[in-house]
Amino acid sequence: MPENDPRILALESELAEARSAIKRNESELERRMAELDHIKTEIRKVDFIKADLIENLCHELRTPLASVRGYAELVSKGKMGEINEKQDRALAIVLKNIDKMLVLIDGLADFSKVQNFRNTLNFRKIDLVNVLRESVSALATKAIERRVTVDFAPPARPVFINADHSQLNFLFTNLIDAAIKSKKSEDSIKITVDFSQSDVTVAVSNTEILFDEAVAEKLLERINRDGSAIARETADIVPELMLAFEVLKLHRGKLGLRKEGSGYTVSFVIPQFIEDDIADFKQAPARAEKRRKIMIADDDPDCISLLKTILESDYDLVVTNSASSMFKALETHCDSSLILLDINLAEIDGIAVCKMLKEKKEYAGIPVLMISASLQEFKKQRSLEAGALGFLEKPFQTDKVSEFIGSLIV
Repeated sequence: MPENDPRILALESELAEARSAIKRNESELERRMAELDHIKTEIRKVDFIKADLIENLCHELRTPLASVRGYAELVSKGKMGEINEKQDRALAIVLKNIDKMLVLIDGLADFSKVQNFRNTLNFRKIDLVNVLRESVSALATKAIERRVTVDFAPPARPVFINADHSQLNFLFTNLIDAAIKSKKSEDSIKITVDFSQSDVTVAVSNTEILFDEAVAEKLLERINRDGSAIARETADIVPELMLAFEVLKLHRGKLGLRKEGSGYTVSFVIPQFIEDDIADFKQAPARAEKRRKIMIADDDPDCISLLKTILESDYDLVVTNSASSMFKALETHCDSSLILLDINLAEIDGIAVCKMLKEKKEYAGIPVLMISASLQEFKKQRSLEAGALGFLEKPFQTDKVSEFIGSLIV
């Protein structure tokens, strides 16, 4: 067939046109993909702005509640003088409604975290016992309203793991909440923490969140057969256990399920963060007599006043309101057993102050607890990286503050 055959020329023309169309389409596709990437970037920016706005709002809401709740609790316990029965009932209502407000605030703070369950991993060294305390405390009002007793006796010392604080807190809160809802009035659930040299086990006993006996038996059979956590593909798992499996899978942990009477014990086994100096923190008798002085560095006079009211009967307190005055006081009080350090000092960021403390040989051994209301996750991570031992979050429960600090100071 000759090269100048009209049919060949027509086909070549069609082919050239098709190639040109493909190039135009490829160019349009690249343009659309670039637009899509730009939109995704803008959405992520908006999400970060929204999360930051919500976190700041929660911080500002919790800060004044710290003093309100703290003093109301002290008055109701008779620490500020004797009160009559009518006043006691009024204060109980005040405390109940403050706790409701705190649950709402925490729920608001968790809103954006739940949306990004898989994409917001922020693993760091955290105290698992403290996370459990937060979850139990957040649900205290609900347990009282339903007349369900939550039996939780935390270990005397911190138990550190490498974990994402938000996901673990969300897991414990949801599981304990579901357990409370499953119980009848005047009933109870029990939470225990056991640890070995390498693992820590959290068990929630006497829970009836598995309403379907057949599903429970299937889960028990699966666990007993292969000794591992429940497979992700297993059907008909209640949401609380499905969430538990997802979180534990990310934390290299295992989920256990054991039938006990009419209920079940749900347990979590998570690798423990081993650190000899912390494990032996309470085993230094030579320093025991010196661990009675606490330094407070905070520029909020209401917070200082509340902490003094809670702690001054048991400890010698050295109070400062700035980083410079704290370092000046440390020259005389370098034997302090603990430093309570505000994360938002006006003069200089508390995280930077903590880092400075840990870089100075004479102060590096003093444990530091950061004080703040609803800390942002990146600030928590930076605080731990700077050397902080943990967090004392507003609003304080007066008994919990004493108990927590007492576990750190012999």
